[in-house]
This record gives sequence, structure tokens and C-alpha cells, in this order.
Amino acid sequence: MNLKSETPANPLESYTKPPAANSDISTGQQLVPEVFQANGKFNHEAIHWLPSHIVDELYLQMCKSKEITIKKQLLTGEIFYEKQNKYYAEAATYAGRISVGDFSGKNAKFKPRFRLYLKDFSPGLKAEIANLTKETVHRIVTEAIFRIFRARHRMIFHQHIENERLGWVFV
Repeated sequence: MNLKSETPANPLESYTKPPAANSDISTGQQLVPEVFQANGKFNHEAIHWLPSHIVDELYLQMCKSKEITIKKQLLTGEIFYEKQNKYYAEAATYAGRISVGDFSGKNAKFKPRFRLYLKDFSPGLKAEIANLTKETVHRIVTEAIFRIFRARHRMIFHQHIENERLGWVFV
């Protein structure tokens, strides 16, 4: 058996692109119906995402959101502007406020809220979140936000945020 004659000269020539995960190979038909239809309606008969996948999608879309310009001032009085992801900046603001404030008792109403902007998320993700119970949405959003805190503000997360109920709101 001669291996040289059986293998192509260029290994990429023999590669074929695998079919999409939700399509039938023999007929080319789509097996899983779209959840969010083109007419703007939610298809309740569709197979929906698992909560763990929704957490992943929410986190990834938060990380891919647009950058905003932040004004910073040094101790010397020098002012400069920095571009940063919107949700990374939101996490920094939340972490800074929660770590220095006392939000117990009558100060509880001043506890900071992590703001999530609905316009930043895909229609499919918004439709999946809208179909969930209130408790599940809170768990999913909290886990996605915690991922940002663990990556960007680890010490403050473990000292002030992890054991407290996270305050967040859709805007």
C-alpha cells in the first residue's frame, strides 16, 4: 500500500465544509425553525436556547458592544480621554461605587444598578430572554455580568459583589 499516491498533494483540497448543525444533509432542509421570525413575531413552536447558551450569548454580545469615550483626570490635574467597552466601563463604575459605599438600612435605595441597554443585543437574544421566567432571567443576567467582573475586577468582585444580590436593570 503506497500512502503517497492516496493522499492529495494539498491537504486542503480534500477538505469539505461540514453542513450547518441545524440542516438535513440529504435534503438540505433546515430542521430547527427560527425562533425570531422575519415579521418580528416569536415562534413558540421553535426549539429554544438552553439557559447556559443564553448566558454565553449575552456575555459575548456585551463584550462586543460599542466603545465609549471616558474622561479621566490624573492626580496631577491632567485630563485625558480613553476609549473603553460600554459594559467594561459600567462594571468599573459599579465596582467603584459598591466598594466604597454603605448600602445597608436606609441607604439601600442608593445601591448602584448595573445598566444593560436592550438596543445592544440581537433580536433573537431579546426574544429568548423575553420567553423566560423572572427568576431565570435574573440568574442568566447575573451570571453574564459576573463574568465581566471576574475578568476585569476580580478583587472587588470577591470582596463586595459575589455574596450580595447584584442590582441590574434593562434600559
